Amino acid sequence: MIRASLENYADPSFEVSPYYWVPNDEVVARLGIIGWKFNWLMGWKDVTSATNERTMIAGVVPRTGVGNNLPLMFPDQKLGPSLLVCLLACISSLVLDFVARQKIGGNHVNFFYVEQFPILRPAAFSSADIAFIVLRVR
Repeated sequence: MIRASLENYADPSFEVSPYYWVPNDEVVARLGIIGWKFNWLMGWKDVTSATNERTMIAGVVPRTGVGNNLPLMFPDQKLGPSLLVCLLACISSLVLDFVARQKIGGNHVNFFYVEQFPILRPAAFSSADIAFIVLRVR
């Protein structure tokens, strides 16, 4: 491991480089096994705390290697991007966050918690609901 010198810190064009890398070929191979076609991944922050404003923090990240503190979900791709956006909206809702805060006893949002959270089924969304949600989820 190479440590940055004081001269490096003084140089505004200095860029750090990560110590650990996940090769892109490995990411492509692993996602190919499950048939993931999108250029993004959906996951949630595993580590939480009672002092955080939100318990369940979910989002979309570029298609890249991630560590164990960002568990990934791979919903059915046949749903299409609009319903996947609705899924993200459900996971990021205040209602789900309230339930998560009641259920989670420690600092980790493990899969067995997420499987118990109140998430609407795709059939619950009308076309008007989808249009409303998609415009607002960023």
